Amino acid sequence: QTGVSTTNGFFRINKAIFGNGDGSQNVGAITIFNGASTAVARIRPTNGSTQMCVYSVPNGHQAYITQGTCSIQSGGDASGKFFVRDDGQPNFVLAHTFEVAGSGGQYSYKFTTPFAVSANSDIDLEASVRSNNSRVTAAFDIILIDQRNN
Repeated sequence: QTGVSTTNGFFRINKAIFGNGDGSQNVGAITIFNGASTAVARIRPTNGSTQMCVYSVPNGHQAYITQGTCSIQSGGDASGKFFVRDDGQPNFVLAHTFEVAGSGGQYSYKFTTPFAVSANSDIDLEASVRSNNSRVTAAFDIILIDQRNN
């Protein structure tokens, strides 16, 4: 209910977890802003952690996206996009698109050749619901290779 500032600065947020040491859950939504108005993460009431479909490839590693999945509740439909922001680039670039309908089951795409994403790059999967305020879930699988000792 009352905004607070962190004592540290953050360049990326992959996940945020609520914890106050007494085992209680967050009662209201917790929203993390970049500056004054851009929301970059949210912990919904009682979830205890963010539910984001993002990942930042660590320094010295190479990632390969092998599969993407998305599902939507019955009767809904959505369009989705994989975005990648390569190391050092200011903008995300569209890498893959998909459609999912609640009557047709989940969307699952296995990349025949895994999609390579370099170190210090960001992956963001977004889905936009077109009808019924439907709930959407999304995920992607990656193989992460440590290249620091090669």
